[in-house]
Amino acid sequence: MVIKLDGFRNIMVFMMLSLTIFAVMVGTASAADYTALTSAITAEIGTDHATPVYVLTQADYTSGSWTTYSNAIAAAIVVEADAGATPTEVDDATALIASTKAALVFETTAPILDITPVTSPTDLTYQNITGNVFDAGVGMGTVTVNGNMASLSGTVYYYNLTGLLEGSNAITVNATDSVGNIATNSTSITVDTTAPTLEISAPSASLTKGGPITYTVNYTGADAVTLENSNITLDPTGNATGTVAVTGSGTTTITVNISGITGDGTLGISIAASTASDTAGNLASAAGPSANFTVDNTAPTLDITPVTSPTNVNYQIITGNVSDGTVTVNGTNAPVDSGVYSYNLTDLVEGANEITVIATDSLGNEATASTSITVDTTAPTIPVVTDDGASTTSTTSLHANWTSSDPGSGIAEYFYAIGTSAGATNVVNWTSTETTPNVTASSLSLNVSTTYYFTVKAKDVLGSNSTAGNSDGITVLHSSAPGTYDIGLVPGWNLISLPLIPTNDSIQNVTAGIQNKINTSYGIWYYGSSTPKWFSYTPGGSFDLTKMQAGKGYWIYMDSSTTLTVTGSFLPARALPPEYSVYTGWNLIGIHAQTDKTASDYLANLGIYGTGWSSLFKYTAGQYASISSTGTMDLGNGFWLYAPRNGTLIPN
Repeated sequence: MVIKLDGFRNIMVFMMLSLTIFAVMVGTASAADYTALTSAITAEIGTDHATPVYVLTQADYTSGSWTTYSNAIAAAIVVEADAGATPTEVDDATALIASTKAALVFETTAPILDITPVTSPTDLTYQNITGNVFDAGVGMGTVTVNGNMASLSGTVYYYNLTGLLEGSNAITVNATDSVGNIATNSTSITVDTTAPTLEISAPSASLTKGGPITYTVNYTGADAVTLENSNITLDPTGNATGTVAVTGSGTTTITVNISGITGDGTLGISIAASTASDTAGNLASAAGPSANFTVDNTAPTLDITPVTSPTNVNYQIITGNVSDGTVTVNGTNAPVDSGVYSYNLTDLVEGANEITVIATDSLGNEATASTSITVDTTAPTIPVVTDDGASTTSTTSLHANWTSSDPGSGIAEYFYAIGTSAGATNVVNWTSTETTPNVTASSLSLNVSTTYYFTVKAKDVLGSNSTAGNSDGITVLHSSAPGTYDIGLVPGWNLISLPLIPTNDSIQNVTAGIQNKINTSYGIWYYGSSTPKWFSYTPGGSFDLTKMQAGKGYWIYMDSSTTLTVTGSFLPARALPPEYSVYTGWNLIGIHAQTDKTASDYLANLGIYGTGWSSLFKYTAGQYASISSTGTMDLGNGFWLYAPRNGTLIPN
């Protein structure tokens, strides 16, 4: 190997000779001088002057004084390295380190601190105190809130302050940087836990047939009143009822009107909680029940014995209790015997059937009761089953979800099975998921290149089962991260190939992650059948094998076990797929495919066994193994192929 000095190197040699001559003329520093300088430098940056580790910490000082100090050390290292330096230059360098170190100025700027606006007044005795803190100098140290250590996340501090007292609570936040500079900010939180109160007056009248009746609601200590119709609950006895309407505004007096009153019994009102608040957020408690008023609209009492619903028959006896009068069921008279009515309702239709029972006394007062019966004689719909796509790399779990419906009685339970054909149960037998429309089946033993199918049945509440639905199948592929493929390597010789086209096919790039484990004596070898010739590569040595490409086989000798991760794609985008030439005789080939293939499948482009190819070997565990036409060519393996004629392999 010939080394040629460039112009800069020649100039440097000339300068060193000149400095040597000059040093002879003016005198050079003694060994003792250099020892003192070296000791001074070492005391500041450690023993490795080429890669210094500063004893002092830059963050503790202002940038200007630190720059002067570090520049002085850098200049001293140059003098130290100059064999021709004069005693004065060496002494000056030593003195400059001492003077700039003495001139270092500590960082004294306090952090910048704020407090995110607090909630005040509040009815809570705790609050999260947070804000922003920043130190442009030495870096943050700690933040305290009322003396308590706060948490820091980047430039945000936070602390959950508890134990706040009724009234005003002072909040003080201190931020201390790493050299003790302190910034302070403060605020206050007022705690108010006294809620507004309300009272409901007596009703405007104690007896009514149809109303209206009014109540007056009086509030005390409220800053806002939000009473509305939905906040009022009628408290009836008997079957008395009415319509509620809230009128009025303000924060002291509101009127509640009850109109359209019907039924018999008594009515009163209750008011829900939180219809008034103060500025601290305290909410009024609920009130009621109020004093009642009596409603007199005597009508029969009526009920319906619970019906059977859903059901798969189209008839049912409707029965119940009535105090007096006549009864109709869906408009047809029902016999009444000793206060019990009964009617055989027929011709129920598929789906929901509304049932209305009306009792009418001699004065025309009516009581109405209703229910519904759902008739369901139809099985659930066939489940539509969806697995996780065309393929998966998991050999231990499969997932699917499905949809099915039963408008009648509803879905009561799902069952699923897994098999290697649609409807098969040879992997997982029928298993319930209760009413969950999905499943992740785990702890499976799945085979690569095998397609698996989910089959699902639905059962409704009445026990009818749907026809089974099947997924379209999911095939198990070799595990590999998207865009990568892992090839396991063992100590000694390995015969491998790349199933992906590398993003960068230079041999150094492909093997970058395993360079330190490749044997430097044997390295990597490839046999070029067209030449024929062996090509090789060894890390750190001379080589004529410069690339590793898909579709070819490579011998690689490893010092220890490791994994070669290939990054690339199966086929290039917007480019023709590659072709791999095969020549008469022995060829070192690989398998460029997405899954393992039988030899006859992958080598189909060469022709059938005996005509297009006649011998195929792989090398594993230190031994050759012959592969028949029905044998498997595994991804990641390389192969010796004997061809009786020239041919071409293509990705498969």
